Amino acid sequence: MSPSPRRPPRREARPSRPERSEGGTRTPLRLVALIALLLLLAPVSAQGYPDGFPYDAFVANEAIARWLAAYDRVAWVTTDSLRRLPDSAQAGLGPEWFCVQDGSRWHALYGAYDSTAQRYRVGVHYVFEDSTVRWTHEPVDTAEATSMARGLFVTRRALPPIARKNLMFNGYVRRLPSRQVEVWYLPAWQPNGLLVEGAELRYLLDSTASSIVDSTVSIGKLAGWVADTGAAIHIDDRSREAAGVGPLFVLLAYGWAFKQVYIETRRFRSALYRGPGGPAWMHVLRPVEAAPDSR
Repeated sequence: MSPSPRRPPRREARPSRPERSEGGTRTPLRLVALIALLLLLAPVSAQGYPDGFPYDAFVANEAIARWLAAYDRVAWVTTDSLRRLPDSAQAGLGPEWFCVQDGSRWHALYGAYDSTAQRYRVGVHYVFEDSTVRWTHEPVDTAEATSMARGLFVTRRALPPIARKNLMFNGYVRRLPSRQVEVWYLPAWQPNGLLVEGAELRYLLDSTASSIVDSTVSIGKLAGWVADTGAAIHIDDRSREAAGVGPLFVLLAYGWAFKQVYIETRRFRSALYRGPGGPAWMHVLRPVEAAPDSR
């Protein structure tokens, strides 16, 4: 088992060979998508907040979603590069691959985790900086790499059945300031071309990522959409007061695939608008009787 796809309509999750798309070269559409994603991930302003808006919770969730979207972007472009390598270079790579942020640049490590020896062997190491991917032989902190790989190994065995059999998920791992390891799983862009939303899985592990100390598994009403830049989609998040990490991730990572993405929470509707001054959040009270269109 090794890396897997993450993007539309040729992108998915992570279970078997190092792949993230069915094509080995970047197409103009992918380049447009990457540029659009960079714009969405740029700092944004807000056009004021309605009374009672859960500002603190929204900002906290947005920060996590931005990290996830940035991680996803690096995973996307580096697996594209990986697929262009000869089979001999990909041989022996396993499913425990991950991205690590290092200031303004990212590292993407592809290798194999040996759960018996408790070691991670790096096979391919990419650096992503200034929208450019390059293969590097820079030294790696093997203890830290092993912890990240172990975090994915341990949490993958704790996933609910839907995440192992019915729906493809992408995994994201990082070291927190507390020194604990955090792993997220969100639905991937599915092989049938649907972008799925409605599930968020978060696991918190100890400093060595040997054991799970806390977890939040939220699997609600799943919805799916086909990429359509002429369509606006509404994400039903009405069970929450503040937009959740999953819906915000979809908006920030894949908003370029639609004309507009609206997140409908219990009382508010949130959207990110692109104007001459750059992207800006718009939050408005949502009429109680208005049910979101979950096409």
